[in-house]
Formats: sequence, C-alpha cells, structure tokens
Amino acid sequence: MSNFARLFENMDSFKRAKKELEDSLSLDAIKIGMNLDENFWKNFILLLNNPDALAKLLDVPSHKITTWYSKINKYLNKYMDSVDFDNENKAKKKKRLIKTADYEDFV
Repeated sequence: MSNFARLFENMDSFKRAKKELEDSLSLDAIKIGMNLDENFWKNFILLLNNPDALAKLLDVPSHKITTWYSKINKYLNKYMDSVDFDNENKAKKKKRLIKTADYEDFV
C-alpha cells in the first residue's frame, strides 16, 4: 500500500511541477510581448478572430488556435495582476513619515 501512495505522490508532484513550468514559460512569453509593445497581445488577439487563415499561415490546426484566446487572456491577467501588485509594493516602500515643524511656524 505504501508503494501505491508513494507512486500517487510522485505523480501528483510531477503534475504540479509540469503546471508550474507551463505557467512560468507562459508568463515569460507574455512579458516578452509586453516589452515589445504594450498593445502586442491585444493586437495578436485580433488576429485570432480569423482562426482558419491563421491556421493556414502557421500550419497549425484551427482547433488549437481557438484555444489561444483563453490562454492568452488567462496569463495576461496574471501578468497584469503581478505588475499591479509590484507597483503597490513599490509605492508602499517609498512612503515614509517625515517629521515636520508645527503648523504655527509656517503661518
């Protein structure tokens, strides 16, 4: 029984590692596109409106292209959330209290 449990744990950890790698690579692709042009992914999504033509151009089955929209949006939202989170953290780090004189001194 312990062998089965160990096998199950190994399978689970392999699936998690595979998913983490997919997430990491996908976010890297999103970052590269955003570094090229802020509207790169929005423009690319417009190309996805004609999956048959894009499938012929890229020599990819059109049913695969139809899944790209949701994948791109998923990772684009993750990227935007992480950028917003980073900006909030930077803003919080920059805030400092400054000791000022009494108000009456300035009047």
